[in-house]
Amino acid sequence: MYRLLAALLLVALHLPAQAVTAVVLDMPGFAWNGHGWIPEMLGRLQVQQQAITLRLLPPARAVERYYRGGEGELFAADLLCRRHDSHFLTLGVRDYEVFITRQGNKVPGPGNLPPAGERVLVVRGFNHTFVQQHPRLRWEEVNSIDKALDMLRARRANYFFSFLALSEDAMRAQGSNSYFSYDSSKAIDEVWPALSFRPNENGLLLAQQLRQQLQQQWQSGQYASLLQRYGLPAWHIRPGLDGRFNVVQAADCPVIRTPPPP
Repeated sequence: MYRLLAALLLVALHLPAQAVTAVVLDMPGFAWNGHGWIPEMLGRLQVQQQAITLRLLPPARAVERYYRGGEGELFAADLLCRRHDSHFLTLGVRDYEVFITRQGNKVPGPGNLPPAGERVLVVRGFNHTFVQQHPRLRWEEVNSIDKALDMLRARRANYFFSFLALSEDAMRAQGSNSYFSYDSSKAIDEVWPALSFRPNENGLLLAQQLRQQLQQQWQSGQYASLLQRYGLPAWHIRPGLDGRFNVVQAADCPVIRTPPPP
């Protein structure tokens, strides 16, 4: 532990004094044209007395630009350990993966999957573990939650597999809640939104620096006020948060192995 702290301190002394860029999903729940709890939270944070610059992108493009194009120093918001090639800073909230369908249709669950051959939409880049574990289902990738909901309403697909709170935010923005059916008691998995950082010493140091700032905001009541202002009790604030924002290193995340084809 002492060696790690010493190494981080050494890196801190040699970090370039430049602005940090965060690649942000521009969609309901994370950001919407620059508004939302993620942009406001990041707007309160500073690195070396400089504000964090936000780069708002649609979900699929945001993942592409950060993980493959190398843009930005952090990615907001990712899902904890859905990728093993990043360090993570958890944000103390959680969401659930569910199947969404049109009103009147039966809602699938963990032990009752959609029938074979029916189209199941999923947002590209979210790296759903469940999708990788069930390659026999007819998955179809789309660029955003809004696109998936539009296709579901137009009967161009049968199901949408997505995150409950994010999807509810998108439905509210569209005014389309009455068209869809889902069951939170049939959740497939629990996920923890997190900030994602480069898997190197600079990324780990940046996560540690922002963790301290978030802890201070929690202790002052600013963080809880932010969640409440954006209706984030719907995000299910994780029990036992108590101001603890945990840094998870890439080495601690299990590699997701796709099962062999039948």
